[in-house]
Amino acid sequence: MSYDIEASLDPGRSLVSGRETIVYRNATRSPMQDLKFHLYPNAFSNTHSTYMRGISWSDETTLARLGRMAREGSWGSMKVGAVRLSDGADLTSRAIIDDTVMSVPLPGPVPPGGSVRVEVEWETLLPRTFHRMGRWGGHFDIMQWFPKLAVFTDTGWKIYPFYRYSEFFADFGTFKVTLSAPREYVVEATGVPGETRDGPGGTRSVTYRAEDVHDFAWIADRNALIARRVYRGGPYASAPVEIVYVHQPYRRRMVPVILGAVEEGLRFYGERILPYPYPRIVVDDLPMGLGGGMEYPMLFTTSMAWFLPRFDTAPQEVTLHEFGHQYWYGIVATNEFEEPWLDEGVNSYVTRRIMERAYPPRAGRTADGLHAYIAARLLDEGLEAKLGPLTLDLDQILGFRATPFRPVEGGLLGYPVSAFFLDLPGMGDGGFLYSKQAYAAVARDNPIATPSWGFRPGSYTGIVYDKTDVALETLGRLIGKDELDGALREYVRRFRFTHPTGEDFLTVLREAAARARPGLDTRSCVDQLFNGTGRLDFAVASLRSRETNEPRGLLPAPRAGLGPIDRRAAPVPGKLAGYETEVIVARPGEIVLPVDLLVRFENGEQVRETWDGRATWKRFTYEKEARAASAVVDPEGLYAMDLDRNNNSLTLDSHRAAIAPLVLHWLFWVQNDLLLASSLF
Repeated sequence: MSYDIEASLDPGRSLVSGRETIVYRNATRSPMQDLKFHLYPNAFSNTHSTYMRGISWSDETTLARLGRMAREGSWGSMKVGAVRLSDGADLTSRAIIDDTVMSVPLPGPVPPGGSVRVEVEWETLLPRTFHRMGRWGGHFDIMQWFPKLAVFTDTGWKIYPFYRYSEFFADFGTFKVTLSAPREYVVEATGVPGETRDGPGGTRSVTYRAEDVHDFAWIADRNALIARRVYRGGPYASAPVEIVYVHQPYRRRMVPVILGAVEEGLRFYGERILPYPYPRIVVDDLPMGLGGGMEYPMLFTTSMAWFLPRFDTAPQEVTLHEFGHQYWYGIVATNEFEEPWLDEGVNSYVTRRIMERAYPPRAGRTADGLHAYIAARLLDEGLEAKLGPLTLDLDQILGFRATPFRPVEGGLLGYPVSAFFLDLPGMGDGGFLYSKQAYAAVARDNPIATPSWGFRPGSYTGIVYDKTDVALETLGRLIGKDELDGALREYVRRFRFTHPTGEDFLTVLREAAARARPGLDTRSCVDQLFNGTGRLDFAVASLRSRETNEPRGLLPAPRAGLGPIDRRAAPVPGKLAGYETEVIVARPGEIVLPVDLLVRFENGEQVRETWDGRATWKRFTYEKEARAASAVVDPEGLYAMDLDRNNNSLTLDSHRAAIAPLVLHWLFWVQNDLLLASSLF
């Protein structure tokens, strides 16, 4: 498939005018009777589009943005002016548009192996930045902006309306795109640019070319600065990659942070997965945190507030996450309508792995980290105190309930700051804990393998991003991180520049698990983690030890004809036969997997057992010289997906002193919060 596009931006009208010539080859075994196009900008054209009707009723922030769009009339849309075949046949009157989908019947079928050449003229009205595309002041994100053919398969076209939580799916091809904009605008795009040319009316044009990509995006900004760096490390010595960071003037201090994060991504993927196959990558830093992070071939957006504390690692995390999409969305182009987890979920896992390696936790006192963590939670969520019928809401008192750019619920800074992405002394594992917390809230709502339109409202992110992350972390601990990296590498190698499915991915995982853990039922393990809604939870339900004396009473004789053995006398004081210990382990969750149990005794002896986990509970008993000290199920913490690690262990005797420092620190902060609140009145 190939696209030859000419397009121009009129900033004053927020309008992109274009024409395209598409050559599409029917690579299937079925005749192609029609053409189907995505018209994504129509998602932002009215309050009743499929996209807008998919906004959750509880998503007050997005609903408020929709209300503002309605008040301003700042809608977006796409007008298709003409559709013609290369032989001159005009198909415009045949084209039928339904929301974000356009169907164009062909005069005759295109046979398997045949090609069709179609020409389209259109105009795209850019909305005020809403989601993934739009305009804000002098900044234009021109994405999902042209009539784009869907994917034709043996069973027909794979095309769906643009849902609120769906993303994209398209065929690989070549793009030659000539872009025109006013000369004062900085323009960057997918592909490799040619020489710029000045045109009439103060315009400037440039042609970008890209191969083996399935989309094309571009940006234009009259205020932006550009920072560049060429990365030649490791496998890129003979194929260097140019990193282009497009940013606002007030973001100058972020240049080394963002460029450094992209280098970390190139290094990790190049060494452990596959070297980045394109000659350049563009980072579009959206002004004032608008629009959100989003991925396109050879270009991605990031979205950050105008000010962030230096110990906040969210910019690095967002940059690495969006860069990672170049692989899980770009190189292996899965169907994100039907299987969003194959991109977002796998990418979330790898992003966290890179963050843990590239930005390890700072050394220091955990108490200091706790102080900063609590302070960050206050900045993120605000402080509300119930005072009888009244609510003391500190962020409202300070006037930071909303910003000029978007409403913010809670948040003393006027924008969200996730306390899980802070580089705090003595505290680590924040990224994983964030994923686990988000997954726990929606654990049973949907399987990971759910189409984008099939999620219970509010559960999409927790399942697609976080549950997948935690499931892969679990599998990585079971089979080894290197073995899992090998599986990801094999998946990309086997399916690069194609459209793999979830079953393709799971097949590679099962193969890796079978090699690493021959005794593990790999199909059951993988299927339960990815295709089910069961929770994984093991527990030590009880731990007891009691003294064992010599038996008392009348003991049966060993042979017939003999009388019972008289043991009715009291035992000799202080003479013990030892201790009997009982451990009961339980499986409160529905996922059935084998698990280890480690029992420690007071004399230092240890006993390790393996429970198959098939029943909902099991009793283990021991006769030892010493009492039990503790019992731990899953002692190595292999099951990262275990929803409640607190019930995984018990000690025979309680140890209240361990919690005392945390209690004292908590009381200290409560006292300070109350003092602050009292000073306001």
